[in-house]
Amino acid sequence: MKKNIRLLLLATVICIHNQCFSQALYPVSIDEKVQASSLIVEGEVVEQTAFWNPGHTMIFTSNKVKVYKNFKGDASPDYIEVLTQGGSIGDMAMGATDLLELDKGYIGVFFCFPNSINLVSPVTKNVLFDVYSSSQGFFSYDLPHQTASAPFVRYGNIEKEIYPELEKKTGRPLKNKVPGFKVSTFFKEPTTNSVLGVTSFSPASVNAGKLADPATNLLTINGTDFGVQASPAGINFDDANNGTGGTSWFVSATSDLIVSWTNTQIQVRVPSRAGTGYFSVQDNIGSTAAVSPTPLTVNYSILNLTFGSSPTERMLTLINNNGAGGYNYLYSTGTNGGGVDFTTSAQKDPFERAITTWKEVCGLNYTYAGTTTSQTISPGNAVNVIMLDNTVTGVPVLPTGVLASCYYTGSSCAGNLTTPSPGFDILIRNAGVSTGSVNFNNGPCKTSTAIAEYDMESVLLHELGHSLGLGHINDSYIGPWPNVDPGKLMNYAIVNGVDRRSPDWSCYTGALYCINPKSFSYASCGAIAEMTPLATTTESKDNCPITFPTTSISSGTTVAFDLDHATSDKTVDPQYNDINCTATGAGITNNAYYAFKTNASGGSVVATISSYRTNPTAQAACSGAGVELALYQVSTCPTAQAFPAPIFCNTFNGNGPLSAFTGLAANTTYLLHVDGISNTRALFSMTFTGAALPVKITNFNGTAYPTKNYINWRLENIISVEKIILEGSADGTVFTELNTQKINSNLAALDGSYDDIDIAAVKYYRLKVVNRSGAVEYSNIIILKQNLKTTDIIVSPNPTVGAVTATFFKTAAGVTSFKLMDMSGKLIAEEKYTLSAGRQSLQLGLVKEQPAGMYLLEILNDGTKTTHKIIVK
Repeated sequence: MKKNIRLLLLATVICIHNQCFSQALYPVSIDEKVQASSLIVEGEVVEQTAFWNPGHTMIFTSNKVKVYKNFKGDASPDYIEVLTQGGSIGDMAMGATDLLELDKGYIGVFFCFPNSINLVSPVTKNVLFDVYSSSQGFFSYDLPHQTASAPFVRYGNIEKEIYPELEKKTGRPLKNKVPGFKVSTFFKEPTTNSVLGVTSFSPASVNAGKLADPATNLLTINGTDFGVQASPAGINFDDANNGTGGTSWFVSATSDLIVSWTNTQIQVRVPSRAGTGYFSVQDNIGSTAAVSPTPLTVNYSILNLTFGSSPTERMLTLINNNGAGGYNYLYSTGTNGGGVDFTTSAQKDPFERAITTWKEVCGLNYTYAGTTTSQTISPGNAVNVIMLDNTVTGVPVLPTGVLASCYYTGSSCAGNLTTPSPGFDILIRNAGVSTGSVNFNNGPCKTSTAIAEYDMESVLLHELGHSLGLGHINDSYIGPWPNVDPGKLMNYAIVNGVDRRSPDWSCYTGALYCINPKSFSYASCGAIAEMTPLATTTESKDNCPITFPTTSISSGTTVAFDLDHATSDKTVDPQYNDINCTATGAGITNNAYYAFKTNASGGSVVATISSYRTNPTAQAACSGAGVELALYQVSTCPTAQAFPAPIFCNTFNGNGPLSAFTGLAANTTYLLHVDGISNTRALFSMTFTGAALPVKITNFNGTAYPTKNYINWRLENIISVEKIILEGSADGTVFTELNTQKINSNLAALDGSYDDIDIAAVKYYRLKVVNRSGAVEYSNIIILKQNLKTTDIIVSPNPTVGAVTATFFKTAAGVTSFKLMDMSGKLIAEEKYTLSAGRQSLQLGLVKEQPAGMYLLEILNDGTKTTHKIIVK
């Protein structure tokens, strides 16, 4: 894919030093770049030649650069040759993530020094120059707008900002190698009489690089005066490798990614490098480009490889490489060239945590196959090695600014849009070998902001994402430092001291596509089986529930939460500054939801935590680890990033009751949101009790004996209950305390009984349940009557102000009907219930909401009809 004139599409983004970092990069100052470079030039890539290294293990590219200006070093060469890692020879292509990638037509400033492994040009045999700090050491020009960018760097004007800064820092004036070349001549004033324009495009969101899926990758652009399909026409996409607003990624009108091109409509396959942002179309006569009316959303990106001198783009796909459904990987134990035995390294544990996450959450079929002494980077040999940087890899040591890199490869299959991946290698920064110096957090605790630590687990989760086929996307962090919401895992930049150890929706969805079989035919590549995914573990409450409950939950309901396998999703999640009640903001990384409804009385709810643990176990003891909780009063899921302020917030890191949710309204739904603080991978259960929830009374009965009334009960899940009081009444209205039973907080259930010797012809009983919060709730009323016939039915209370209870002293199993009529016999309401055999009480809702007056209640039970007068006050 040829990159010609590329446009800066969005406003300049500034990253404050020590506050803006990448999953695999960290910022390098311009002072360091100037000091470490032996040659600094402005130039243009005019020719590229791919070649194998001497060991035939890695493909490199020699980039011939025509020098326009010299800022430091020998000013005599008209051309220099710059080394980049990756390239294409025949049907084999290789790539290296998070390292510099160039192409013909690229113009900018190069910070150069001789490459560390003495690779020479395949044409001139001259030692190739490397670029200091890799992608950060090339300031890529956007000539039509006179701007330039690199990761973490934005310049608003080339001649007025870059030139003076470099002259000042090098202590010498620039030297023009081509006096007639001035970048300002490329500036283009808007053409007032041009009708070039983009009127619409579809779809609004795409998956970049997903070439084999036109439904989510093929972009249709409608507009006017696009011109003919010839150079320099093309499409500029916001480049996900340097973040929103950087110099764009250009797809030439002659690229194989262009499916069709007319004067009014273009169809293009969106490339892997495209990120969320505005795009533009430029015509073949170089008119000012037409910018899209709205940004294009890129959900996720699939890595592509470019084959041949006439570039052909192919989508990377996973295969059954090891005969067991996936890929084997090995740890390098080699120690030559400053290498470290990975099995004893500090990086081993975070790597294993990261790869376990991909396996368990997404089903990535990678198998540990032991160790190897090999220290060679060779992604095409199907021996997938995880190693720390050293000087005998066959590639230059990791440059300053790079934390790790994933090397990957593919073979071109004629007629296919896909390329099967035979393997990968992952190279990790090694202190004392890799250039530059950084601090890593290798443990499970929160990464420190005080010393600008980088979280190794997050870095390796990112690089493993590359290994399975994910590219970069544009989705950076939100919020003022230091209370920030992390960017998505495959975004090129995050903030220091912030952990992103759980997949977000973007990389989770993209990974599922990469991992699950797609039944592709690989044509000329032969019979190739695709990856077989492993079984996964998911959190069913990962997203806000589609439907909310219509009935209240029972007191004692226990809900399990699994934040170890939870993800996050900005398309449904609350905004980061409305998950705590101070609105200061907190990261959302691995969250879950639960909706519940209160009963008719409302009041308070107590949530009690049990079975709390973390993965890894050691994380539970980390300072600052735990779970943050927010409660919202809503009837449906709020719009993403527009939740109301929470009505209750709390944090916890162990078992026990939380502070009560007080003042909850009656018959109202609430949404609970929980998230791991600093990505704490917690698993726990939450039991709900309290006055706002119905008490779970599994048994409340009584028997009338000649000398006493015997009452017995059973309550379950009574964690928040302080005491149970049995109350008695002669009229069903005024109750007095008969017996009090105090509760041991460790009990899960309670049985109780009482012998009442103060008997009467008719006596009413109920249970009063007092919660630890002070809230009170009552059971149904039972009625005991001495010398009653077994066919008697008692309806109480009577008179009543609401519901009544029908007590059957003996009944057969079957359907019993209840009809409420006025005194003339006109039917008002009817209910039917299926009863079991024996004594029981049933609360009726027939008289609720009825005006004061006298009514008839007709009961048909076991073929016998009885009628009762009911007075409603």
